[in-house]
Amino acid sequence: MDRSYVGHVFTDVLGTGGSSVVFGFGYGLFPGFLAALFGGQLLADRPVANGLVAGAVVFLLATPVLYLQLSPFTSGVIASWLTGTAVGTLCGVFGAIRVRQRVALTGLVG
Repeated sequence: MDRSYVGHVFTDVLGTGGSSVVFGFGYGLFPGFLAALFGGQLLADRPVANGLVAGAVVFLLATPVLYLQLSPFTSGVIASWLTGTAVGTLCGVFGAIRVRQRVALTGLVG
């Protein structure tokens, strides 16, 4: 995991398992983005609430997979991976909400 430049930097800064933050971020970013981009809206006038709910759902759906993948690792690696996944999921969700807002402003999507 620490073969990438960003993963190597996080390992240097955070220690063992630091690159798991980077991996978890990527692991949550894309599903969160896709879920919010193509998913329905819960409350049209509450983008923050929509983002938090979508992020929580994607994170909860990813948790069993993460548990199975992380079983041989230490608790520090597990915590850093889960943290990265949570942050990545929220970034993906709110990024997609922003894209939807921008596309709606152009009149391409109703």
